[in-house]
Amino acid sequence: MKLARMLLLFGFSSCIVLAQDTLDSMIQFSNHDGLSGSVESIDRERLVWRSTMLERPAAFLIKNVIEFRQAAEMAQVDDRSEALVKLTNGDSVRGQLASVSGDSIALDTSFAGRMAFRRIMVESVTISERTNFLFKGPSGLDGWRQSGESPAWSYRHSVFSSKAPGGIARDVRLPDECRVAFDAAWTGGLGLKLIIFSNDTRSDHPSSGYEVMFQQRSVYLRRCNGQKFIGHTSNATAFEESEKAQIEIRASLKSGKVCLLVDGKVIDVWTDPDVVGGSAGGVVHFISTSASPVQISGIRVSKWDGELDPVTDPKVMMDQEPDPHDDDDTPKVGATTNGAAGCMALRNGDTISGEVVSIENGMVKIKTPFSDVTIPLERLCTVALNPVSLERCKRLAGDVRGCLPDGSSLVFRLVGMEGGFLMGSSQNFGKAKFKLSSFERVEFNIYKPSSKEGTAAESR
Repeated sequence: MKLARMLLLFGFSSCIVLAQDTLDSMIQFSNHDGLSGSVESIDRERLVWRSTMLERPAAFLIKNVIEFRQAAEMAQVDDRSEALVKLTNGDSVRGQLASVSGDSIALDTSFAGRMAFRRIMVESVTISERTNFLFKGPSGLDGWRQSGESPAWSYRHSVFSSKAPGGIARDVRLPDECRVAFDAAWTGGLGLKLIIFSNDTRSDHPSSGYEVMFQQRSVYLRRCNGQKFIGHTSNATAFEESEKAQIEIRASLKSGKVCLLVDGKVIDVWTDPDVVGGSAGGVVHFISTSASPVQISGIRVSKWDGELDPVTDPKVMMDQEPDPHDDDDTPKVGATTNGAAGCMALRNGDTISGEVVSIENGMVKIKTPFSDVTIPLERLCTVALNPVSLERCKRLAGDVRGCLPDGSSLVFRLVGMEGGFLMGSSQNFGKAKFKLSSFERVEFNIYKPSSKEGTAAESR
């Protein structure tokens, strides 16, 4: 049933216009209709949506909902470092590392308090300096410049959408070493160019910077002032398996290194033998290369230290990491990917062998073969986990995916909503209570129709 017909049932005329809603949030249905408003309540079968377009809140069946988006709240955190826990089902969660044991890894999160993840479901734990974003958005068209006489891009509810080939650019003052991450969604094949280190917002063909071109599963890298490709990969299979992805480019004008990550996985790393150097600028461009629509959201720009964490080596990731898009429900079994048992990498390139004894006030105590040592948590790059046979949680009816502004994403079985919190559970972490305002997107019906999921779990 089209949205216009649904609204007629609530007493509206046949002339329907979806106006901007002051809450800057939107629900999208399986027929691609959308309605601005806000969530009033959710249970396993229905989502109740409040909108200025509706005379009263309306209940929609979850089976007809793709997702809802909203302007998420960013928590103010003073910690100097953060941990990234990667789970065997493809989820990744950021927070402050609270404890490590043979059975679980605990994180203090801003959106769900302390969460304890089962060791057998944890693929890796890495530590990094907490990200200070230089730019987050989009929050509107102000500050962005479009190419051509007829603008190709429009803005609505924290999303840029293209309706024709064309570019949109902004000077975000990229540092010499930067990370540019964004969420992309498309219809048909992905046709997009990302340009970084440009010095001209007016043109889709600047004289400086790097151009990353996405075509189907292939990605090409070249300098904007040359025709020769620096790098190419056809391993971005996620672009064919789905019509949305988290894309991240890490680039350095010091080393010439350019890294491509898709959904948190390193796809390839290239090195420019002739680094762009001093003529580079701080502009970033998004250019649609196809008449098929492209959506860009969740843009995050930050500094990069120029180093690729050891656990994100492309060959290791491709050989050992479970595919989050794999529909096989069989638990994955394998060894941990955290490197040699008991060996932890430090940010200065050194290694230390031992076992984490305790973590307190940002300091980690490690028992080594010689003595106990205490070092600041942010000096660690990886955390040694006891070797186990890894398993992947079962996919259950009622699973949803919550996405946060920092790139974290969690799949859990939705139980319901209490006040401003979503209640859920997972084999990964048990039961949890999530702040609804922390999510920028909640996705429903996340598994393909062909997925071999049992429905008996609904009664549990």
